Amino acid sequence: MACVVKKETEESVSIDDMKDGDMAVIVHWSSYPQFVDYVVQRSGNMLILLGVPSGRSFGSFFDTPSGSIRVRILNPGSLIELT
Repeated sequence: MACVVKKETEESVSIDDMKDGDMAVIVHWSSYPQFVDYVVQRSGNMLILLGVPSGRSFGSFFDTPSGSIRVRILNPGSLIELT
C-alpha cells in the first residue's frame, strides 16, 4: 500500500474533480471502505491504486460520476511511502 508521509491540511473534494495525472488520497468511499487512505492516480478514465497489483485498478472509472467518493488531491512534491 502507498501512504502519504506528510499529510497536508487541504479539504477533500469529489473524486470527479481529479484531472488526468492527478494523484490523491482516498478519504471516503462507502462502497470500498478498505481503500480509504490509499494513494490513487488518474490516468485518462482509469483510477490506478498505487502499491497494489495491477489487477486492482479500475478501468473506465471516470465514465460515470462518482460524487460520493472523496479524495484529497496531493500537491507536487508530496512524499509518498510504499508499505
